[in-house]
Amino acid sequence: MQFRLFIEEERILIKRLDFGKVTCEGASRRITDVTPPKLRHTSQPPPKMVTEIAKYILSPSFGCTQHIQLLLDTSPHSRLTLPELMARKALSDTKKKQIYREEHAKCMARAVALYQKEREKAAHKKRHGLRAVCAMAQKEFWEEHKIWITLNHNTLRNLANGGRTKAEANAMKSWLSEEEAEEVIKFAVETGNMGFGLDHRRLKEHVDEICQARYGSKFPPSGVGKRWTHRFVEKHSDRLHLYTARPLDSLRGQAANPEMNEQWYDIVEDVQLRGDEGKPMAPECTWAMDEAGFQSNGDEGCTKIIGAAGKKVQYQQQSGSRENITVLVTIGANGDALPPAVLFAGKGYLVKWKQENPAQALLGYSQKGWTDNVIGIEYARHFEQQTKALARGRTRALYVDGHRSHVTRGFLTHCRDHKIKVACYPAHGTHIWQGLDVVIFSPVKLEYGRRRDNFYRETHQPITKENFLKIYGETHLAVLKPELIRKAFSKTGIVPFDRNAISSDKLAPSKDTSFRFFSPVEPPPAVQIMTDLMVDMLQPPVSPQSDAPGEGSPSTPARVARAPFPIRAALPQIAATELRFLISESPIKSTSQPPDLPTMELSPVKRPSNKDPEVDLLTANPTTRLEVELQDALVEKIARNKALKARVLQLQAALVLQRLYCGRVRRQLNAKETKAAKKGKKGGRINGDGLPRLLTADDFIKVVEDHERAEEEAQRSKEARERAKAEYEKEVKEWEKKEEARKKRNEDSLEQFTSDLKGWEEARKAAKASGVKLKDWDRENKKPKRSDYQEKAAPKPRMKKQRELEGDEDDDAGEWTDDDDDDV
Repeated sequence: MQFRLFIEEERILIKRLDFGKVTCEGASRRITDVTPPKLRHTSQPPPKMVTEIAKYILSPSFGCTQHIQLLLDTSPHSRLTLPELMARKALSDTKKKQIYREEHAKCMARAVALYQKEREKAAHKKRHGLRAVCAMAQKEFWEEHKIWITLNHNTLRNLANGGRTKAEANAMKSWLSEEEAEEVIKFAVETGNMGFGLDHRRLKEHVDEICQARYGSKFPPSGVGKRWTHRFVEKHSDRLHLYTARPLDSLRGQAANPEMNEQWYDIVEDVQLRGDEGKPMAPECTWAMDEAGFQSNGDEGCTKIIGAAGKKVQYQQQSGSRENITVLVTIGANGDALPPAVLFAGKGYLVKWKQENPAQALLGYSQKGWTDNVIGIEYARHFEQQTKALARGRTRALYVDGHRSHVTRGFLTHCRDHKIKVACYPAHGTHIWQGLDVVIFSPVKLEYGRRRDNFYRETHQPITKENFLKIYGETHLAVLKPELIRKAFSKTGIVPFDRNAISSDKLAPSKDTSFRFFSPVEPPPAVQIMTDLMVDMLQPPVSPQSDAPGEGSPSTPARVARAPFPIRAALPQIAATELRFLISESPIKSTSQPPDLPTMELSPVKRPSNKDPEVDLLTANPTTRLEVELQDALVEKIARNKALKARVLQLQAALVLQRLYCGRVRRQLNAKETKAAKKGKKGGRINGDGLPRLLTADDFIKVVEDHERAEEEAQRSKEARERAKAEYEKEVKEWEKKEEARKKRNEDSLEQFTSDLKGWEEARKAAKASGVKLKDWDRENKKPKRSDYQEKAAPKPRMKKQRELEGDEDDDAGEWTDDDDDDV
């Protein structure tokens, strides 16, 4: 193995590396041994040995302090400096061979070009042979790239005569052509940016679909092979890489989109550049507020710990509960931070909560430890008092999220009355637009976790409400420094204002891919209509009534006149196809399936070999002018056919990938429709669309007032329903009691009925014995009936409907009162 060390203009070539002894020769001096003493009697792996040699040459004992660059013969990649090579992960053997083949191909292409020039020289001039040309190409490539490539003159002869390189021959054996591989790479990169990255299994499925579409029944059912995708990713490692994915909530991914980003920065621009009565907002008047949750026994600030080798899990003891403690943090663009507000879960304030409070935090409580409407209004008053002195009568800006406590009429009215403009971040987008989430909270939680663990180790006491203010207060003061706070505003593009602060990579998960492809075979009618429409739109407008002569000649067709309204003509045709849902006013559903574009089997794009008739025709010396023209035309047709064939392969591969992507999107849409049908749409959110808002604007204040009035009306209706329900339940209980008493009286009357019936039967028998006509007797003496002795059940109470309740309220509102009489 050989290594080369470069010292500015001098070249030192390490010719031999054997058991720690290195022989070098330089361009202007010869060095017999540059091996460090500690390596002279050891056999180190070559990369480590080269690193040690480079450190030794840079050391004062060697007497060289110049910059050194390091290259390996077996890895002829681009030149890397020593720090880069030391920090880089070692390349695999297959990747090294691939890089060497690429560099060898470049050098060989240079040699072929040089040899062609030599062959074009006149006969009386001296021409260099194959070996000389190889030497010239090697030298030029060395001087340009500082990489030594060894060329074979026999290979040069074959390539100069139209042969293929080994790489080209192997490329013909690949399942994918270069164009198809390019589409697969772009698709993998784009889906990864969107947050739906492909793993090896899914990548293999996509490649199998492309190959199945091209090869048909010739493609094996097992696909391209188990390790094919691994080799594919390694081959294109400059564009593809395997990552361990981090989870991103789908709502957050969809919310961070370019349209939302544009709307948000329109609001920020209006507030920051013109918010103070037409003047820019000062940094000391720009503030941001957000809540963060902490736990006494959470996972904040987890660090790696040392344990015995071979164990899978190493535990660390903690103590405390998982009860949530909310902290409200407010920071300013000038680098200041207001005292935080801490909310405990409880029904009242406890005296034992009083403790050491280094950050002078406000202390409050709520039933669950979260902010609510009342706390939001109180904190708005606290914010106004704390920032009044810095504002000095100027307008202030406060950036908040869309929590319910920030969009109440009391909160917004108080802010507007004190010249505080409240801007609301887009829903589910605080992870990229809110400076506290982006910059502040992560180091705060890490520091809090470290101090919490240290406190437990030193005192063996858990974090409770009695000592939380001390631990968090120290964390708050240690982390919230002016530099970090200003970075939170600058990184999110608020101060200084920067509309391009959010990179396109952060918005990529919301991007929806869309392609337009046309099948190389006869497309369905809907696709044909759209194709004709596009062609018609591209035609130059020519009046059909024009009597000007056509521009065409007998061998060239005249220009076709464009229809005056091509879109209007195409719409009825589309309405008669399976794509009618595209122009319908009804929303598109998952059942709306686009037409299936069929694929066709294509032969791979092959380069002609030396034995092909085309090669003979192209290399033959023409003798007449017609042969020259025919040969030129043949060259042009072959090139055009090759480009067309490659384009068709690329389009078909893109079509297959598009079909797979559309299938996944349709399944997602179907799942959402099913979920919405089961749950129903939920409403009631005042900012339900999730768009950014200037909350103190007049139109939004009116929306808040209307929303609160609607909520009050809904609350009154709910209370009326609850009262009606309570009255109904009370009436039902009374009815049940009366019903039980009635049933008991009916049971008691059964004895009287039995006795009367028995007496009537005996009297009837006596009358019959005395010779009285029974018909006359029955008419005068009615037979006792069971129903005559039973009390009928009272009707069960009925619960009033909503319309009846509203009618009762209207009747109550219109009842006559003494006050009305006095008015009369």
